[in-house]
Amino acid sequence: MRHTFFLGLILLSLAACQPNPSNQAPTIAYQYFGDSISVENPLSHPAVLDSLSLHDSVALTFTSTITEVCQTKGCWMDVQLGNQLMMVKFWDYAFFVPKDAAGKTAVLKGYAKKTTNSVEWLKHKAQDAGATQDSIDKITQPTFGYDFVATGVAIQQ
Repeated sequence: MRHTFFLGLILLSLAACQPNPSNQAPTIAYQYFGDSISVENPLSHPAVLDSLSLHDSVALTFTSTITEVCQTKGCWMDVQLGNQLMMVKFWDYAFFVPKDAAGKTAVLKGYAKKTTNSVEWLKHKAQDAGATQDSIDKITQPTFGYDFVATGVAIQQ
């Protein structure tokens, strides 16, 4: 009886030493595209904008929400960057992202740069996104902003 008591006490002590799963951060699953990418410590939107205020282009890794994806084949996407959108293309056209990725959070690695988007490109992009001909015809001015050429993308699942 005495051995049973001590055995029970030892088992109870061992169980108490196990980590409590409710205290652990949930594991986030990602789907990866392109080159390998670390999802640890990506830059925030303000840090990206600060870097671009000092340089015309910069290599970095940041996180953002995908707002739109090319519906033809997933060859470009727009992501939120502060209160504006950043156009993302993929290095050497080497990979694409799922066409249903809009609304998901992504970590992007690559090169950001200041850019001017031509009317021709904006019309092509609108067509890829499924815009009506009327809205495509209303595009008459280039836009100024930021582009990103991604070498790797990780999309939260």
